[in-house]
Amino acid sequence: MNRLLRYELGAGIGVVVAPDIGKVVIGEVFPPSSSKDMYGVCVDYSGNIYVSDVGTHVVYEVAEGGRIRVLAGSVGHPGFVNGVSGTAARFNTPQGVCCDRSGNIYVADSANNRLRKIDKDAKVTTICGGFLAPYDCAPGPNGEIYVADTGHHKVYRIEQNGRKLLLAGSGVAGNVSGTVGGVKIKGANAQFRSPMGITVDNTGNVYVCDNGNYQIKKISQDGWVTLFAGTGVQGNVNGNALVAKFDNPIYIKANRTGELFLIDRTAANGVNRVKRIDANGVVSTVSYITGAEALGGGDGALGIAVSPANTLFVVVSAGEYEEESSSSSETSLSSTGGRI
Repeated sequence: MNRLLRYELGAGIGVVVAPDIGKVVIGEVFPPSSSKDMYGVCVDYSGNIYVSDVGTHVVYEVAEGGRIRVLAGSVGHPGFVNGVSGTAARFNTPQGVCCDRSGNIYVADSANNRLRKIDKDAKVTTICGGFLAPYDCAPGPNGEIYVADTGHHKVYRIEQNGRKLLLAGSGVAGNVSGTVGGVKIKGANAQFRSPMGITVDNTGNVYVCDNGNYQIKKISQDGWVTLFAGTGVQGNVNGNALVAKFDNPIYIKANRTGELFLIDRTAANGVNRVKRIDANGVVSTVSYITGAEALGGGDGALGIAVSPANTLFVVVSAGEYEEESSSSSETSLSSTGGRI
């Protein structure tokens, strides 16, 4: 069952909604042809929600109140059809989605190795190609789009005119960032290992889920690539940036105050965590989704988005949601962070 959980941020300790209160339900109202493979999610400035479905190869629009329709793509028909609108278009394994300020939707069309655009009339065009299994995309403050080119271990900046510029990554899987010999690591001198989720804060800093290195990397406005959080050793440890451990970071989003929220999947025991990283790199667990494997081998928590109104949305497939409690067994070292 696919669901979309909604968390209201900034209300004291915070409000984590119960399973039947304050959330939009996807799985119970989606057409029977929908899958358990909804991944990316984004929210536009009108409050409309967009969800990509890698299983049916479409992008859905979820309006206020849970009204759902196919925005672009044909359910169950993967392919590549460009320059047409709505159900006449074709995607192949659409992953991450993002919105710009003009209401355009961008899609990391993974199996087509392209960045696609859905305009306000639902017309689908290609912005650029040449990627290898791109996993996610994110809008920048000046209209540019950033793409995590997962298969090539690179991060690109795409200008409004479609010009594709390498932001960081050598094309070789590795883990090189920070300063070496007094020289800042930038551009092709940096190395990632399967970068996946990507987001940009209000000042133009880019954050990347460096999935294969179990870390979150930061690319500053001058292009300097640094470690933001994570030891590089796989695990589940909350706390300060240099002691925190991630298990499988896949999607990440920044809110308007500069906090980061990410999905950290843990396939081994069916627990998928929503984590927060504050401006100082302190990692804490917001909530967790359990029972994915027990309920049919689903993926649990998948996509994550923060709306312009500072509401957090999490796509859940085939799992059960549980609120984190004080009895949680989360490991925390030197942590001053807590729940939202």
